[in-house]
Amino acid sequence: MSKIPGQGDTWPGIRSREGNVTKMHFQALAEALRDARPIDPGPVDIGTLSGLNVAADHEIAIGVWRRCVENIADVCRGENGRFDRTRFLRACGVSGK
Repeated sequence: MSKIPGQGDTWPGIRSREGNVTKMHFQALAEALRDARPIDPGPVDIGTLSGLNVAADHEIAIGVWRRCVENIADVCRGENGRFDRTRFLRACGVSGK
């Protein structure tokens, strides 16, 4: 995680007025990230160049989305020691972790 100049290891605006990131914040963030998951294009004919491109583009988009979700999970873990990274990733729709 890169540091924000003048902010230490935290992101500006991530904390509530009370100074804590709560379960409610994490749930809202997970829901937003789940909704941002790239949409599966459905069955494509990978025997054609256009079908192969669609399938490859979707795999790339999923990889970028997953990396973003995992990076955000790392930041959340740094903000709250009780943060359950595995549960958060599942709530975001990331499987296999």
